[in-house]
Formats: sequence, C-alpha cells, structure tokens
Amino acid sequence: MLLKVILFIFSLATNFQSIYGWKLQGRIVGGLESRPTEWPFMISLFEMYYNEENEIEMEKFKCGASLIGQFWAITAAHCVYRKDAANFRLRIGETRDFPHGKKVIHIHEFICHPLYRHGMFTNDIALIRFMTPVTFDTEIYPISLPLSKEDDYAGKLATVIGWGSLGERPNQRPKYLNHVELPVMSNFKCQQILKLTSVFQRTKFHHSWLCAGYLPGGKDACDGDSGGPLAVQENGQWTLIGIVSAGFGCARPFQPGIYARVTKFLDWIACVTANYDVLDDYYHCLTSSKN
Repeated sequence: MLLKVILFIFSLATNFQSIYGWKLQGRIVGGLESRPTEWPFMISLFEMYYNEENEIEMEKFKCGASLIGQFWAITAAHCVYRKDAANFRLRIGETRDFPHGKKVIHIHEFICHPLYRHGMFTNDIALIRFMTPVTFDTEIYPISLPLSKEDDYAGKLATVIGWGSLGERPNQRPKYLNHVELPVMSNFKCQQILKLTSVFQRTKFHHSWLCAGYLPGGKDACDGDSGGPLAVQENGQWTLIGIVSAGFGCARPFQPGIYARVTKFLDWIACVTANYDVLDDYYHCLTSSKN
C-alpha cells in the first residue's frame, strides 16, 4: 500500500489515483531520529495476517495515527477505507523499539469521513474507535486539537512525524521514528505552486487541504508517513493541524506535501466522538458540522 501517495489527474475532474513511485535518500525525508517517548501521542497502525489455523502469521506496518482521546485516534481515510478493523492493531508508547510499542490497542471501528472518496484525496480523514480506553501516563497522552477553526497556520513552522521512507528509493524504511520541521504555506501560495506541476494544472485547490514544505525541497513526509501528524507547538503543548495525506514524490522542489486540514473537521470530530453511542450513521454529524 502506498501511504505517501503520488497524485495523478485522470480527467478534467479532480480525480486522483495512488501509484508507486521512486524515492530519494534522506530522513523522513531530511529530518531527525526521534528520542524515546518524544511523541507520546504517536501511534502506529498494523495489519494482521493469519495462517490456516487462524493464528497471526505476520503483522505489517500500514500507517501512522495520533491519539486524541481515551477511546480515539485519528488518521488518513485512505489508510483504513473499507478495511476490517478486526484485522488491525495499534501500537503506542515507544519510538525506538519499532514495531513493538509499549501498549497494543484493539480497534472497534474505523470511521472514514462521509465525503471521502477512495482515490480522491479530499476529506482524507478518519477516526479510530478503540475497544477499551487507553490509560494516560507520562509516556502516553493525547495531542490537542486546534481551538479555533479560523487559524490557517500559514507561515508557522510545523513538525511532521512518522516511520515513512527516508527517500524515494525502494527499501529505505527507517528502523526508528523520525520527524522533520516544515513551514506551513498559505492556500493561495500552495495553489499557485501546484499549478506549475502538470498533474495539478487542472486541479481546483480543495478547502480540506493544508500544504507544508520548502520550495527547494529536501524535507518532507514520504511513503509510509500517511495518517501521521503534522503538529505545531502552542502554549507549551502540541496541537494537531494536519494529517499526512498526499504529495507528488517526496521532498521534490516546488512540491509541498498535502495534509488534511484538521480545522476543517473539528465539528465533525466533536460530533462523532461525543455522540458515538447513539448515532445510527455519521451523516448526521456531516450535516450538523456543515463540512
């Protein structure tokens, strides 16, 4: 599964397909190895593969995610779309001992945003409901969500975190968690830059996107970082502003990474998490959040 995807336009419509691509050398790309317990909200998502005796034969890393509550994590919809939650596990509480986290979390349900469509990287956000609550401690606690829906974070320095490829060449997966700082672009600047790329020339910039990266390239998220957090530090605590979603290659010049903009989904997140036990479906939350 390609987790940091390459976007390609099929037609005049905004329609994308996930395809495999090359990878350049670097870190996350261009970042640093994270210290143990540096990111207490960071979660890894694994898929279980079973043998004929229904025993776990193999587990494979799929995506990153972020802890946002005792019962909840958040990731990219393309990571879990139409997947059976029973075949997945979450690991949390460790950075250097990948893939063996301090705690294994069993998943009750994946909830993709109702307006997400597979292969179209808009509204690329999903909630993960746990079977049992997570106990917080000094090494495991949630990341904050933005307080305001109005802040676009343009010009601020944000940090993206993940176990994704170190570059565009195959088999460059890191052993440990990495992170890198990237400047957040304004929507206008990102749209103008993306228009310089042939695959984006006919693409209308979507309100659910957030762009981050350096114009010369060299630093970026990459394959395997999908679903992980893009965060800023506010008042001494980390705030989740983006979810790794898509991009054209990794750390290429004039190719910023595209993230799901968390502020656009705050009402939907609040509605689902607050009313989970009484909801028949999640379209009610879509209507109430007007997203």
